[in-house]
Amino acid sequence: MKDAWDSFRAAPKWVRITIYVVLGLAVLVVIGTLAGSEEQGSEQVSRETTEEESGGETAKAPSPREQLRAIVEDVGPGDEIRKIVFENQGGGKLGVFVDFDGGESLTGGLTTKGIEVDSRETYEAIYTSDVANRINIVVLDAFLPLIDQRGNVSQESVYQTALRRQDARRTNWENAEIVDFDGLVDIVFKHPAIQ
Repeated sequence: MKDAWDSFRAAPKWVRITIYVVLGLAVLVVIGTLAGSEEQGSEQVSRETTEEESGGETAKAPSPREQLRAIVEDVGPGDEIRKIVFENQGGGKLGVFVDFDGGESLTGGLTTKGIEVDSRETYEAIYTSDVANRINIVVLDAFLPLIDQRGNVSQESVYQTALRRQDARRTNWENAEIVDFDGLVDIVFKHPAIQ
Protein backbone atom coordinates (compact mmCIF):
# COMPACT_ATOMS: atom_id res chain seq x y z
CA MET A 1 0.00 0.00 0.00
CA LYS A 2 2.83 2.36 0.85
CA ASP A 3 4.49 1.77 -2.56
CA ALA A 4 1.25 2.68 -4.35
CA TRP A 5 0.92 5.86 -2.30
CA ASP A 6 4.54 6.82 -2.99
CA SER A 7 4.14 6.27 -6.73
CA PHE A 8 0.92 8.32 -6.69
CA ARG A 9 2.66 11.19 -4.90
CA ALA A 10 5.55 10.99 -7.36
CA ALA A 11 3.19 11.30 -10.37
CA PRO A 12 2.99 14.69 -12.11
CA LYS A 13 0.53 17.13 -10.58
CA TRP A 14 -1.80 17.05 -13.62
CA VAL A 15 -2.07 13.23 -13.31
CA ARG A 16 -3.01 13.48 -9.64
CA ILE A 17 -5.55 16.21 -10.39
CA THR A 18 -7.04 14.09 -13.19
CA ILE A 19 -7.40 11.17 -10.79
CA TYR A 20 -9.11 13.43 -8.24
CA VAL A 21 -11.48 14.75 -10.92
CA VAL A 22 -12.37 11.23 -12.09
CA LEU A 23 -12.98 10.09 -8.51
CA GLY A 24 -15.07 13.19 -7.80
CA LEU A 25 -17.17 12.65 -10.91
CA ALA A 26 -17.63 8.99 -9.95
CA VAL A 27 -18.96 10.09 -6.55
CA LEU A 28 -21.33 12.54 -8.26
CA VAL A 29 -22.57 9.77 -10.56
CA VAL A 30 -23.25 7.49 -7.59
CA ILE A 31 -25.06 10.29 -5.74
CA GLY A 32 -27.02 11.16 -8.88
CA THR A 33 -27.95 7.52 -9.39
CA LEU A 34 -29.18 7.18 -5.83
CA ALA A 35 -31.11 10.46 -6.05
CA GLY A 36 -32.42 9.57 -9.50
CA SER A 37 -34.01 6.36 -8.23
CA GLU A 38 -36.19 8.48 -5.95
CA GLU A 39 -37.36 10.54 -8.89
CA GLN A 40 -38.10 7.65 -11.27
CA GLY A 41 -35.24 8.23 -13.71
CA SER A 42 -33.27 11.17 -14.98
CA GLU A 43 -35.39 11.95 -18.04
CA GLN A 44 -38.70 12.37 -16.24
CA VAL A 45 -39.13 16.05 -15.60
CA SER A 46 -42.58 17.38 -14.98
CA ARG A 47 -43.86 19.57 -17.75
CA GLU A 48 -45.90 22.55 -16.84
CA THR A 49 -48.78 23.50 -19.05
CA THR A 50 -50.12 26.95 -19.67
CA GLU A 51 -53.34 28.13 -21.21
CA GLU A 52 -52.96 30.20 -24.33
CA GLU A 53 -54.98 33.38 -24.29
CA SER A 54 -56.48 32.75 -27.70
CA GLY A 55 -58.78 29.76 -28.00
CA GLY A 56 -58.05 28.22 -24.60
CA GLU A 57 -55.78 25.55 -26.10
CA THR A 58 -53.21 23.94 -23.83
CA ALA A 59 -49.60 24.53 -24.83
CA LYS A 60 -46.71 22.84 -23.09
CA ALA A 61 -44.14 25.15 -21.60
CA PRO A 62 -40.57 24.06 -22.25
CA SER A 63 -39.09 21.93 -19.48
CA PRO A 64 -36.16 23.29 -17.46
CA ARG A 65 -33.85 20.99 -19.44
CA GLU A 66 -35.16 22.34 -22.73
CA GLN A 67 -34.78 25.91 -21.47
CA LEU A 68 -31.22 25.27 -20.30
CA ARG A 69 -30.29 23.55 -23.56
CA ALA A 70 -31.62 26.58 -25.48
CA ILE A 71 -29.64 28.98 -23.26
CA VAL A 72 -26.39 27.06 -23.69
CA GLU A 73 -26.88 26.71 -27.44
CA ASP A 74 -27.73 30.42 -27.73
CA VAL A 75 -24.72 31.64 -25.73
CA GLY A 76 -22.58 28.95 -27.35
CA PRO A 77 -19.37 28.69 -25.34
CA GLY A 78 -16.38 28.08 -27.59
CA ASP A 79 -16.54 27.22 -31.26
CA GLU A 80 -18.94 24.28 -30.97
CA ILE A 81 -20.90 22.53 -28.23
CA ARG A 82 -19.86 18.89 -28.08
CA LYS A 83 -22.29 17.60 -25.47
CA ILE A 84 -24.82 18.77 -22.88
CA VAL A 85 -25.72 16.37 -20.06
CA PHE A 86 -28.33 16.93 -17.38
CA GLU A 87 -28.17 14.95 -14.16
CA ASN A 88 -30.80 14.79 -11.43
CA GLN A 89 -29.13 15.66 -8.15
CA GLY A 90 -32.04 15.26 -5.77
CA GLY A 91 -34.61 17.73 -4.53
CA GLY A 92 -35.60 18.62 -8.09
CA LYS A 93 -32.17 20.14 -8.73
CA LEU A 94 -30.11 19.52 -11.88
CA GLY A 95 -26.43 19.24 -12.62
CA VAL A 96 -25.60 20.73 -16.02
CA PHE A 97 -22.45 19.43 -17.72
CA VAL A 98 -21.34 21.09 -20.97
CA ASP A 99 -18.41 19.98 -23.13
CA PHE A 100 -17.35 22.45 -25.82
CA ASP A 101 -14.54 23.09 -28.28
CA GLY A 102 -12.38 25.85 -26.83
CA GLY A 103 -11.26 27.24 -30.16
CA GLU A 104 -7.69 27.69 -31.20
CA SER A 105 -5.25 30.55 -31.07
CA LEU A 106 -1.55 31.03 -31.45
CA THR A 107 -0.75 31.00 -27.75
CA GLY A 108 -2.06 29.22 -24.67
CA GLY A 109 -2.65 32.58 -22.95
CA LEU A 110 -5.03 33.80 -25.65
CA THR A 111 -6.80 30.44 -25.71
CA THR A 112 -7.19 30.49 -21.93
CA LYS A 113 -8.65 34.02 -21.95
CA GLY A 114 -11.09 33.06 -24.72
CA ILE A 115 -12.26 30.00 -22.78
CA GLU A 116 -12.65 32.08 -19.60
CA VAL A 117 -14.71 34.77 -21.38
CA ASP A 118 -16.95 32.15 -23.03
CA SER A 119 -17.35 30.30 -19.73
CA ARG A 120 -18.17 33.47 -17.76
CA GLU A 121 -20.85 34.41 -20.32
CA THR A 122 -22.33 30.91 -20.19
CA TYR A 123 -22.42 30.84 -16.38
CA GLU A 124 -24.05 34.28 -16.33
CA ALA A 125 -26.70 33.31 -18.92
CA ILE A 126 -27.58 30.13 -17.02
CA TYR A 127 -27.58 31.55 -13.50
CA THR A 128 -29.58 34.66 -14.42
CA SER A 129 -32.23 32.65 -16.28
CA ASP A 130 -35.72 31.76 -15.08
CA VAL A 131 -34.61 28.20 -14.30
CA ALA A 132 -31.57 29.11 -12.18
CA ASN A 133 -33.35 27.93 -9.03
CA ARG A 134 -33.50 24.39 -10.53
CA ILE A 135 -29.71 24.15 -10.89
CA ASN A 136 -27.34 22.67 -8.34
CA ILE A 137 -24.09 22.92 -10.32
CA VAL A 138 -22.86 23.82 -13.80
CA VAL A 139 -19.61 22.28 -15.07
CA LEU A 140 -18.04 23.57 -18.28
CA ASP A 141 -15.31 21.53 -19.94
CA ALA A 142 -13.28 23.03 -22.81
CA PHE A 143 -11.62 20.71 -25.34
CA LEU A 144 -8.71 21.54 -27.64
CA PRO A 145 -6.70 19.56 -30.16
CA LEU A 146 -3.41 18.50 -28.57
CA ILE A 147 -0.42 16.92 -30.31
CA ASP A 148 1.53 14.20 -28.52
CA GLN A 149 5.27 13.54 -28.84
CA ARG A 150 4.63 11.28 -31.85
CA GLY A 151 2.68 13.94 -33.76
CA ASN A 152 -0.77 12.43 -33.15
CA VAL A 153 -3.60 14.91 -32.71
CA SER A 154 -6.43 14.21 -30.28
CA GLN A 155 -9.21 16.30 -28.75
CA GLU A 156 -8.53 16.56 -25.01
CA SER A 157 -10.12 18.29 -22.05
CA VAL A 158 -7.89 21.26 -21.24
CA TYR A 159 -9.90 23.50 -18.91
CA GLN A 160 -12.75 22.38 -16.67
CA THR A 161 -14.52 24.78 -14.34
CA ALA A 162 -17.53 24.47 -12.05
CA LEU A 163 -19.90 26.93 -10.42
CA ARG A 164 -22.36 25.87 -7.73
CA ARG A 165 -25.72 27.53 -7.22
CA GLN A 166 -24.83 28.97 -3.80
CA ASP A 167 -21.72 30.66 -5.24
CA ALA A 168 -23.62 31.93 -8.29
CA ARG A 169 -26.24 33.53 -6.02
CA ARG A 170 -23.53 35.59 -4.31
CA THR A 171 -22.15 36.82 -7.63
CA ASN A 172 -22.97 40.32 -8.85
CA TRP A 173 -23.20 39.44 -12.53
CA GLU A 174 -23.11 43.12 -13.57
CA ASN A 175 -19.49 43.27 -12.36
CA ALA A 176 -18.48 39.67 -13.06
CA GLU A 177 -16.34 40.58 -16.06
CA ILE A 178 -13.96 42.61 -13.92
CA VAL A 179 -13.58 39.88 -11.29
CA ASP A 180 -10.65 37.48 -11.63
CA PHE A 181 -12.03 34.32 -13.25
CA ASP A 182 -10.21 32.13 -10.70
CA GLY A 183 -12.14 33.87 -7.92
CA LEU A 184 -15.49 33.42 -9.65
CA VAL A 185 -15.44 29.66 -10.33
CA ASP A 186 -13.80 26.49 -9.08
CA ILE A 187 -11.10 25.40 -11.48
CA VAL A 188 -11.40 21.63 -11.56
CA PHE A 189 -8.68 21.00 -14.14
CA LYS A 190 -6.32 23.11 -16.22
CA HIS A 191 -4.04 21.30 -18.63
CA PRO A 192 -0.35 22.29 -18.50
CA ALA A 193 -0.48 23.10 -22.23
CA ILE A 194 -2.55 26.22 -21.53
CA GLN A 195 -1.00 27.29 -18.23
